[in-house]
Amino acid sequence: MFDVEGDIEAVPGERQRITIERARSGPDSVVLPASALWTANDGTVAVTVVQDGGRRDIPVEVQLSANGRVAVRSLGEPLPVGARVLVGYRDAGSHGG
Repeated sequence: MFDVEGDIEAVPGERQRITIERARSGPDSVVLPASALWTANDGTVAVTVVQDGGRRDIPVEVQLSANGRVAVRSLGEPLPVGARVLVGYRDAGSHGG
C-alpha cells in the first residue's frame, strides 16, 4: 500500500512510471565525497574544512551514503556554504599497507 501525494493523471490500463523514495537526507544536510570523511579513535566521524589558511575538524553524522557520496549533518558548528573540505588526505606518518 502506498500513499500518493499530488494530482494523479493515471489512466487505468496504461503504463505508469513511479518513483519510490527509500530515504531522504534532512534539510540541514550537506553532500560530500565519501573520501572527505574520517573517523577519530573515539569513533567520531568528521570532515576537515580548509578555510582562511587553516584547517578545522567538524564532527558530523552520516545520514545517507550512495555512489561514493555521503549526506552529512554537522554535530557542531555549521559546515560553511561553499567551504573546501580536505579529501583523501594521508598523514605523513602513515605508511599504508
